[in-house]
Amino acid sequence: MRYSYRNIIKVILVIAPVLLFLYSCKKDSTGGGPPTIEFVRLVDSTKRDSAFTSSLTGEQILIHGQNFNGLRQILFNDVPAPFNSTLATNTDIIVIVPDNAPTEATNPNVSNKIRVITESGEAMFDFKLVPPPPGITSMSNEMAWGGDTITIKGSVFYNITKVIFPGNLEGKNVQVLDTATLRVIVPNGITTSGTVQVVGQYGIGRNPNIIFNGVSQPGMLANFEDGDPQFGWAWWGGIKSNSSVDFPGNRGNYIRIKPAGAVNANDAAWYGDDRAVNVAEVAWVQESNLNDPISDYVLKFEVFVKKSWKNGTILIRNEGSWKYTARYVPWLNTPTGTYATTGWVTVSIPLTEFRTKANDIDGTGSPASNLSELLGTGKREVGFMLINDSSTPIPGFDAAFDNVRVVRR
Repeated sequence: MRYSYRNIIKVILVIAPVLLFLYSCKKDSTGGGPPTIEFVRLVDSTKRDSAFTSSLTGEQILIHGQNFNGLRQILFNDVPAPFNSTLATNTDIIVIVPDNAPTEATNPNVSNKIRVITESGEAMFDFKLVPPPPGITSMSNEMAWGGDTITIKGSVFYNITKVIFPGNLEGKNVQVLDTATLRVIVPNGITTSGTVQVVGQYGIGRNPNIIFNGVSQPGMLANFEDGDPQFGWAWWGGIKSNSSVDFPGNRGNYIRIKPAGAVNANDAAWYGDDRAVNVAEVAWVQESNLNDPISDYVLKFEVFVKKSWKNGTILIRNEGSWKYTARYVPWLNTPTGTYATTGWVTVSIPLTEFRTKANDIDGTGSPASNLSELLGTGKREVGFMLINDSSTPIPGFDAAFDNVRVVRR
């Protein structure tokens, strides 16, 4: 087929505007040039500032600038942040600072830069990531005495300078074992209850739900003190004692579970031979709190296990039907398969661990779906019962229990 010169000219005149349009679209799609960052701010309107140059990891921020089309990557201290292209325009990007981005606490040589990389180039912006303040998740003994050494678990334990106990008393000999663990000697003279504060380079950490020295805190079910309005007379089983020779560091009365001899294999007779602690019906939570999520609450107590424990189970029930029980078997989670303590320790059992019976084994089925299902109107018994559900005898068991309470986690 032959084309005349005139026809070729006509074709060129027709397709030239189309090619020019496509070129313009491609140029627009890449933003028209290298990107630039003008400012960064928080997306959360309750925290929003016009512009800022630092944030915590995990924060959602907005990056404002120019020529962000063709976005390929966003990096914080050289760690890529996942981004949603629907939350990015040519002038604005909404992104969450990645939790794994390093800070000066973990790497003193971090770049302290945001980098935005597009098809047309790269923009850099000075931006400092700061760690959150320390956090506290647990204490080895919430009822320790002055002079006792306790372990505090948490997070962001960087450059910790002091630990402050109720009454503004400072702990002694703070030893940071790692970024989530420290040891401290409890100061003498604590006379009040309250939270413990961990003070570090990046702020002050406390946990309002962990009350140190909380002998009279709300939610106490049983402290085994004679005449106590919550408890004192309505109990049976076990051995009530206040001997600090048998269990040093005690706080008044405790209940001791100590069978006279070995507990035979497959022996579930918890009701004899000082193998149980049973407390009459008492309020686990107030009726006004029954609509709270069940996951918000834990059962706590202090325990001192004197003899090495390697089989058998402490069942914790909350009523006579045994519909829901929790299992306390700490020896299962030790490298040696045995468990003992050198003093009193605090145990936390989430209320979600109170479960139905499955395969004829108490406490291994389904948890209650809500507090009302577990607690009725909020009041329930509480019982700690030693059974031997193993095929070998328990050669000897000796442990003391105190300060049974239900608190928020």
